[in-house]
Amino acid sequence: MITDGSHALSERPRCTRDLRIRPTLRWCWPLSAALLLSGCGGPTQGPRPTPAENRGSGSAAATLARPSESGGTAVAGWHDRTVTWQEISPALIELGGATALRDAFLDQRIAQALADRSLTVDQAQVQRERDHLMASLDPDPIMAERLLQTIRIRQGLGPVRFEALLRRNAGLRALVQPEVRITADGIQRQHEIMHGPTRLCRTIAVASLAQAEELRRQLDAGADFATLAVRTSSDASAARGGLLPAVSRVDPTWPEAFRDALFALSPGQVSPPTLVDRDYVLIRFEEERPADGVTLAASRDQVEAALRQAQERVLMEEKARAYLNEIKPNFYHEGFDAAWRRSEM
Repeated sequence: MITDGSHALSERPRCTRDLRIRPTLRWCWPLSAALLLSGCGGPTQGPRPTPAENRGSGSAAATLARPSESGGTAVAGWHDRTVTWQEISPALIELGGATALRDAFLDQRIAQALADRSLTVDQAQVQRERDHLMASLDPDPIMAERLLQTIRIRQGLGPVRFEALLRRNAGLRALVQPEVRITADGIQRQHEIMHGPTRLCRTIAVASLAQAEELRRQLDAGADFATLAVRTSSDASAARGGLLPAVSRVDPTWPEAFRDALFALSPGQVSPPTLVDRDYVLIRFEEERPADGVTLAASRDQVEAALRQAQERVLMEEKARAYLNEIKPNFYHEGFDAAWRRSEM
């Protein structure tokens, strides 16, 4: 569901998020940099790189595996220049140190909770998390894979961190499964979510009220909503022109403020800027879709399975948030203290 900085209208790369409450996705959102620090004992420590193949710059390749003249382990070289771990570690910490620490502490806390309950997470459970993620992105596997790759590129989710994200969610799911409660009322509500009336809409999410008001002025002057969404929205739907999956009035995986704003609109109308979580959102109501006529009796198994997954998502988010709120670290490496404080602003 996994840092939201301010998003300029067009100058800065966007950190996409998802308005919907989905722990499998939310873990992506705070990841603002690919930072994998192994060895935090001091600014000169880090993994010693393997010498690169000689591709016409022998002097550069030869310097990678040895200390540079300025001191510290060289991590890269070009012609007669090298960059050391000591030189770049402050920038890496500033860029993503707090996120890396949160991931590490959260992983430790989840591992402790699993051990306390004699639970384990195997590779099959990790693969199921990837399947859940793909299904939540798009029903079409090809489109889902494209969206996933876009998210991973934007969030710096390489193979190591992506695997850790999936394993983290698998652990959370294992922890919350005993807390799931399937009731008659819950089944009825889930049936309405899946087969009752829904609304299609487009959305633009930005970091500030001033940005949202400026975009609303452009829309009132005739700008195209989908084009602005592609250019400016920080929501994961930006690549689709802000188009979201169909929204049910009773679906709690969509924030209440978002649903209230959407269902107050007439077709074609754009909402005022609406605060949803930490973003200001503009919503355009596109189309009303009636109930599909599928009865509860004919769809009960699918409805129960979807209800279970929906409850797991909410419980996973709550448990992860509770674990993260426990974290009050002591810092033994210069720079992490400041990075952590900035991330809490």
